[in-house]
Amino acid sequence: MQIDKRGNFKERLIRDIFAKERNISLIYKDGDQGAWDIQINGIKIEIKTSSLDVNGKFQNESIKDTPECDYICFIGVAPNDLYMRLEKISTINFHLLHPRGERGTGVGYKWDFKPENMQKICTRKEVVDMFYKKMSINKKIIKKNLIPPNYQP
Repeated sequence: MQIDKRGNFKERLIRDIFAKERNISLIYKDGDQGAWDIQINGIKIEIKTSSLDVNGKFQNESIKDTPECDYICFIGVAPNDLYMRLEKISTINFHLLHPRGERGTGVGYKWDFKPENMQKICTRKEVVDMFYKKMSINKKIIKKNLIPPNYQP
């Protein structure tokens, strides 16, 4: 799969997963190449997609240490499985990553993962639960905050 098509797939996958969630704010700009790909409840997320290489790793390029984005979602595509990992940018130790400089692979850093360093994803619920847990989003509080204070059923 071409890189651009893989990028569109990953962004639309996450968009479609969260479009089914109720009581959240979701912003997605198709084709926009900004610092983030999707925004959930004001939290900006960059989505990186890689396929399993011959060494059994997912290679992620152009990872940026930027205040314009809050999280990076890594999606690993294996022949028969899908893996994910969500990292808060402010907690990533960029000194441990491989700087790419101005190489042809792009500016930023490179971070490789083995499948066992990611979460195998089989259901939509697993993705939502992983995001909400990592981003400290409490669905009950979101729903409670949407009910007007003087509401009488």
